Amino acid sequence: MNHTYRRWIRYCEDHPETPTIPGTPPKAQDLCGRCLGLRKGISDSLARLKKIEDDYRSRDTNWEVAALGTPGTWNPTRCALCYLFMTIHHNKLAEHGANTHYALRAFRSYKATGLAVLPTPSLDTLDEDCSSSGFISRAVPKADSSVGHHSVGVVGDYVDFAFVKSWIERGGMTNIRDWDGLSLKDNPNFKLIDCSTRRIVKPPEGCPFATLSYVWGRSDESVPDGDRLPKQLPLVIEDALTVAKKVGIPYLWVDRYCISQTDLVEKATQIKKMDPIYSSASFTIFAAAGDGADHGLPGVSRKRKAGRQPCAKVGKHLLTWTMPDGPALVLKSRWNTRAWTYQEMVFSGSRLIFTDLQVYMEQRWNVFRAEAWGEYPFSNLGRIDTHSSLSSAFNEIYKLSDYSRRQLSFSSDVIQAMQGLFNAMAHAKVLYQYMGALLPAVIAQEASPSDDGALQYSFLWYHVKTSTRRPGFPSWSWAGWVGEVAYLELRGVQHTYHPAFTAESMDASVEVADGTLVPWKEFRRLIVTDHLPPPTKLSNFLQLDVYTVSLRFEWLDHPPRNSWSYAPDVPYRAGFFVRCHETYGIYSPFQLSGPVDPSRRTELSSSAWEGLVVGRLAYQRSVGDQQRIYDNPFTDLCVVVIERRPGGAGATGAATAERVGFVNLAHRVWDEECERIRRQSPEKEHPPFLRPLDLKKTRTRIRLG
Repeated sequence: MNHTYRRWIRYCEDHPETPTIPGTPPKAQDLCGRCLGLRKGISDSLARLKKIEDDYRSRDTNWEVAALGTPGTWNPTRCALCYLFMTIHHNKLAEHGANTHYALRAFRSYKATGLAVLPTPSLDTLDEDCSSSGFISRAVPKADSSVGHHSVGVVGDYVDFAFVKSWIERGGMTNIRDWDGLSLKDNPNFKLIDCSTRRIVKPPEGCPFATLSYVWGRSDESVPDGDRLPKQLPLVIEDALTVAKKVGIPYLWVDRYCISQTDLVEKATQIKKMDPIYSSASFTIFAAAGDGADHGLPGVSRKRKAGRQPCAKVGKHLLTWTMPDGPALVLKSRWNTRAWTYQEMVFSGSRLIFTDLQVYMEQRWNVFRAEAWGEYPFSNLGRIDTHSSLSSAFNEIYKLSDYSRRQLSFSSDVIQAMQGLFNAMAHAKVLYQYMGALLPAVIAQEASPSDDGALQYSFLWYHVKTSTRRPGFPSWSWAGWVGEVAYLELRGVQHTYHPAFTAESMDASVEVADGTLVPWKEFRRLIVTDHLPPPTKLSNFLQLDVYTVSLRFEWLDHPPRNSWSYAPDVPYRAGFFVRCHETYGIYSPFQLSGPVDPSRRTELSSSAWEGLVVGRLAYQRSVGDQQRIYDNPFTDLCVVVIERRPGGAGATGAATAERVGFVNLAHRVWDEECERIRRQSPEKEHPPFLRPLDLKKTRTRIRLG
């Protein structure tokens, strides 16, 4: 996953407030006595910033322009500059409290240049603060802004379509296009809306068209009358038709009207083609504002409700608020919470994004335009890594983390809402999926024994937060749970300091609806060639012949400091831990999927838990006082924790169980004996071993559902 995008997800989670413009700003030329005294310092700093930005050799820098005191000393009702300070404080920095002192700082970073209003003395989050709450910069009528520009556009009540159309034309988006994978011969039921006639038509091959990504809202929206759109349309669709016409695009694709909602077979066919539909479009219109379809696209048929962008005249400079960057607004939007919209973002090569404050456009090849200012962390999100490698597979698997955070109106749509993305990954021979479980193609395609490792890789996920079971799907798949999941980060996939994974021996069969067992090697071939039986012929069960271990967990309100065993990318918190080594107090956190009744903590701590060993993680770590990296790696066992269920043993007599969590067990450690041997060894020699822990494994047959 794009690391900038991941950073933004976390940051916007911590700061979910939606930016607004408070009250009515004073006239731009109105300044209080103190701000009149700031004119020279601001003008000198802007001149210095301009020199720095024009010098490509210059590095990021910042300096204090003036101390601003506390917000209580500002006069936003009568001073335009104080109003700018208060707008920024209002939108993000209010969390620091009324008694916090602020400073006006000039800054130049890799993404922007301007004047920041920051609490003193901390500068730890300058980039995040400026992106999330905006900053102050020179205003120009039309900035054609992109990252790093020294000026910012002034946004009006309505979208300037001449400005937006220039973006579209510059990107060549109005030209006849090559419909990649969207031939009318292969997809005869593909339809578009003719924006002029408002009819739903079979379009000419290769015509330019736009797609719309929005939150449906009410389920009682009007349906088409034959090949005509209903007279009353949700405002977002009316506005999208207007946008397409204004920028010279003749056709629009809207799932609600261009996919049959009554012919379920045809609907399923079109859903599988989401990749070529969105990727062949000239651009996608994203309605990243409001809670539903009736909100419309701000600034198209209705004024933007967020208020006018404030300005202040300081000497010869007209200063304005940049507003938060577009991606920050998108990540906080209702649109960004919906599961169906995720693959629409991924597949769209060009994106015209409407937020409450501004419109911005980005293209997959890092072209970015905005009415005011912004950065572009989504730009690489749509690229599917087509290299047949484990690294490529896991680059795509990490998309699942973002998708699993999103909401579905119908929980049963969890796989269908990603079906287009799954099809694209399979077509690229990167990943395959079964019941949502993700199988790296580089492993699944090999003519290898039944314990090929692809199935074991598919188990390497855990829940970031407590989750709940989703009915109708197996517990061994992430799709069987409602809640955010993440995959382990492995060496060769992300960074060399991450562990390497080796799959444990496992004999697997897939149980179909009539109870017949299909060996995994044979079933894997059906997955890869897309010849799976229909869902009614399948079941949720796998029959596994696998190594198991017996575990005991203890509840710890304060996780031990010496809990060094590998933990997934989540903070340590109160919960169940397994003590891997009595003498040395080595703990591993149990990533429990479901909620735990506090009254059962003692009972669960005294019970034996069963775990399926799916593989080993090997680490190269620095140990001892000389901090060498030794050849004999530390290893953990990757264990899927299960709970047996009564009845339903199946024809083989295997016990029925469900997955309830995930844990990594320390298997080889560095202890005092290892340290003694190291000290007695010649300086240039490595110690001969790490001490293995005594973890007894038993071969067991499990019917996992």
